Amino acid sequence: MQSGSRLGTARRKALEIWQSEPLFLDTETTGLGPRDQVIEVAVIDHRGAVLLDQLVRPSIPIPAEAQRIHGIRDADVRAAPWWHDILPQVAQVVEGRAAVMYNAPFDLRMMEQSARLLGLRWRFPAAQVHCLMELVAEAFGRWDPAKGAFRYLSLEAARRRLGIAEPNAHRALQDALLTRQVLMRLAGIGA
Repeated sequence: MQSGSRLGTARRKALEIWQSEPLFLDTETTGLGPRDQVIEVAVIDHRGAVLLDQLVRPSIPIPAEAQRIHGIRDADVRAAPWWHDILPQVAQVVEGRAAVMYNAPFDLRMMEQSARLLGLRWRFPAAQVHCLMELVAEAFGRWDPAKGAFRYLSLEAARRRLGIAEPNAHRALQDALLTRQVLMRLAGIGA
C-alpha cells in the first residue's frame, strides 16, 4: 500500500473512532515487567474533560529508572489509594464506552496485572478499545519485514510528526490529553 493511501486509510479510521466520542486513557507504572504496577491513571472524554486523574499506591517501590521517566516518587503515592480502591471508579467511567489508548496492549496489561497482583480478577470494561499507536504506525510507520508489520512510533514521535506543540510529559493526564490531540490531528479535526 502506498504511503498516501495508508495515510488516507488511517485518517478515515481516526475520524470513525473520533465520531464514536471515545474516552482517552493513560497510565504510568513502576516499570514494564510482570511484577510492575499502575501508579497513575487518567481518563478524559472526547471534549478533553477530565473524568479521572488519580495517583495509585503500588505494593512495590518505584524504581529510580521509572522515576526519571515520569517523575512520580514513592513519597508522591504514599497516601494514594490502592489499585483495588480505584478499580470501581475506572470501571464506572469506562463501562460500555469506546476507549483510545496510545499502546493499548501495555495499558490494558498493566491495569489487569495490577489487579491480579492484588489477588483480583478484573477485565477492562470498555465496549471497544482502540490502540492509537497501531493506527499511527499504519499512517507513518516504516515497514518491518521481519515483523510483517509497520514499526511503531512513540507518542512523542507521533506528536512531532503531526506538528503538535505540547510535549510528551510522561504523566497520565497530559499523555491522555496528547493522545486525544494525536487522534484529532490524524482525523483532520481542528487541524
